[in-house]
Amino acid sequence: MTKGDPPDDRSAPLDARERVQLCQRFEELGPDAPTLCEGWTTFDLAAHLALRERNVLAGPGILLGDAVAPLGRLTDRLLAKEKERGYDRVVERVRTGPPFGPFAIPGLRTQINLVEYAVHHEDVRRANGMSPRSGVDDLQDALWPLFTRLARFVLRGVPDGVEVRLARPGGDEKVARSGDLPSPVFPPSGCRFRTRCPYASPRCVEEEPQLRPVVGADGTEHVVACHHPLVEAADVPVQLTAPAPA
Repeated sequence: MTKGDPPDDRSAPLDARERVQLCQRFEELGPDAPTLCEGWTTFDLAAHLALRERNVLAGPGILLGDAVAPLGRLTDRLLAKEKERGYDRVVERVRTGPPFGPFAIPGLRTQINLVEYAVHHEDVRRANGMSPRSGVDDLQDALWPLFTRLARFVLRGVPDGVEVRLARPGGDEKVARSGDLPSPVFPPSGCRFRTRCPYASPRCVEEEPQLRPVVGADGTEHVVACHHPLVEAADVPVQLTAPAPA
């Protein structure tokens, strides 16, 4: 792909189309526009994309920086160094990629670039109020199997047993993670319902919730055993009354 590839060239690889169109958004919006990548501007995102392809030292930090602080700090320094080139030059480095190497190998480039560029293209579009795209059925068809294969990795932080379904326009649906009922014989630690609860946290794994009163939206008081009830806790002691004998 070269700088002159038209963004709607249907003969170009899909990742190349997304790359060119994303760079057009970068040029239209400038370096200070928001993105859906929390805390990142368009300049930050462009520098990330250039660094990802052109500096092998950045890879470990991009993948593991949140968990391994030294790697994250190294990548932050490399990102700052990339931005010293200036916005226009960084965008040009993104546009004229991928450089020679694994990111340019036919077939492999789709596996490692298409999701990256399609997702970040949408990060920029949606953060700046652009309407949903039409006429991209070929892109949707190519992304669907990639997303379903990546789901297990992307959803690794979801609590065990919580069911997650992926759906796409047109009705296709896939269970990315299946939810299992907790065993009554060998119940999970902490909260017995955490394996199917979307609000489960590390506290739910370690600590069994105790009964406590909460006040519902209608003002009535209930007693629950939950670390994260969807109502406010009442500041009164728990008082349970045994049912009257029949």
